[in-house]
Amino acid sequence: MRKHHVLKPLAALLAGLYLSACGPTVPTGADELSELGQVSAKAICETCPPPPPPPPPPPPNPCGSTTYHVPPTSEPWPTDWAWMHQATHEQARRMGYATGFRNHHQAEKNGTIFNGTFLVKHGSATWRDVPVSELGNASIENVPEMFRAAHRYATSNGFVGALPTFHMGNVNGVEVRGVHFWGSDAVEFREVPSCELGFPATADVGHLFRAANDYSVRNGLPAAFPTFTFRFTSERVIMFGLIIFKPGLVDWMDVPLQEFRDDCGGENQLACYGNSYLGCDMGKRYYYLDFHGGGTQHTCHSRPCGVEGSRCCLERTISCGDGLFCNSTDRCEQIPPPPPPPCGGNGEECCPTSSPCDSDTSAALSCISNVCRYTSGTDFVTLRTAINTCGPYSVTGVGNPTQVGMESDDMLITTVKNSSPYNASFTHVDKYGRRSVVFLDSGKSIDLTSENLTYRGSWSSTLDVECSKAPSSVSLQVGWRRP
Repeated sequence: MRKHHVLKPLAALLAGLYLSACGPTVPTGADELSELGQVSAKAICETCPPPPPPPPPPPPNPCGSTTYHVPPTSEPWPTDWAWMHQATHEQARRMGYATGFRNHHQAEKNGTIFNGTFLVKHGSATWRDVPVSELGNASIENVPEMFRAAHRYATSNGFVGALPTFHMGNVNGVEVRGVHFWGSDAVEFREVPSCELGFPATADVGHLFRAANDYSVRNGLPAAFPTFTFRFTSERVIMFGLIIFKPGLVDWMDVPLQEFRDDCGGENQLACYGNSYLGCDMGKRYYYLDFHGGGTQHTCHSRPCGVEGSRCCLERTISCGDGLFCNSTDRCEQIPPPPPPPCGGNGEECCPTSSPCDSDTSAALSCISNVCRYTSGTDFVTLRTAINTCGPYSVTGVGNPTQVGMESDDMLITTVKNSSPYNASFTHVDKYGRRSVVFLDSGKSIDLTSENLTYRGSWSSTLDVECSKAPSSVSLQVGWRRP
């Protein structure tokens, strides 16, 4: 009995120790408690840790109860994102800005597709041709990779943000990429939780640009674009990097889609979309059939067809408007006016110059009542004889001098000169039957001005020469004047 009595308290003691390590012991009887109470209480104090603290509350949702939705880019994603950024930079330059970027929102207005575009003013950016090796040999076709590489380069070189132009070049044998950089005076780098950007895919270029734009609009910021850098917080929240412009550095514009392209929409180019002028550049809104690509197609033009200096209208059988004709280069030009009437000659209008009438060695032309008239001159009269005879020589029906032609006025004789090599007598009967006989040695002349004989009439002559030596004709030079 004694042995059993001793073992029972021992078992209770061991049970008490075991229970005290896990929690409060439960007494098995009064005698055991009286004997082992002190031991059990001491075991409880020395072996049990304090209770664990309550778990921390879950982190608040960075977006609260608000859900932001930004439409993702429809798959398959475009393969020309790099070209879009390059074209936007070029268009911004054409418009007088340093560079630009799209927000990847589109809208249609009156049949024309517009792209939302931010245009960055000159003066705030630093331009560099960055060796591609310093950009980690990022592929220019990989837009997210190029943006991340440009941002890393920017932060390593004292800048805050960077915007690649997606232009390639070679400087002194080194392959480079064009990049614009901004400092803290122009932009701010900000990390934004994914939920505020509509949970974009990290490589969805269009989604991230739209998300950055919508975030800036909601928060009253001038403009923003993504860096395509991201990280996970300890709570597994994705944070995306954005570059946010400060006020006064960017302008906003809805730019027609075709303005970004150089392969369509321009002069004599096909429309960028559709089959109408809506697919033409803003300054090329005339759309008509024209020569293109070896044939004829409807193309864009800055001027309507058929007007001066523009294309001839092929649909109107190569025609132009009134007063125009289609020249050899298929351009409409003015029908030349008829040439002005000749001037300066006898019977013609006087020319509007310092010498209104032509010069003539055989006669003098003068401007009389705005008409050039011969006033005086000389002409030759030839007298002939019958065949095989030695005289007399004669000519009848002589008209006015050849310089005057068919004028109705009668020219008057002033002088007669024997231009033959023979001495001869000459008889002239004028229009009115008045006769004058003169004898002149060869080469001699006589003044008949005072006789007022008309040039018109007949002439006869006899020569002082042997018949065997007589010529078949003789001539005399007659001076004349206008009455």
